[in-house]
Amino acid sequence: MARPARATENLARSQPKRRGRVVGSTPVKRAAAGGHGES
Repeated sequence: MARPARATENLARSQPKRRGRVVGSTPVKRAAAGGHGES
């Protein structure tokens, strides 16, 4: 949302499995997964 698509691509490369799961989940989990992946 707030982060650019580039961040999403980076996260997808780091954890494609999680990203696929997050995409199907709610945005709340997406933010949590993004924070964990980036941090």
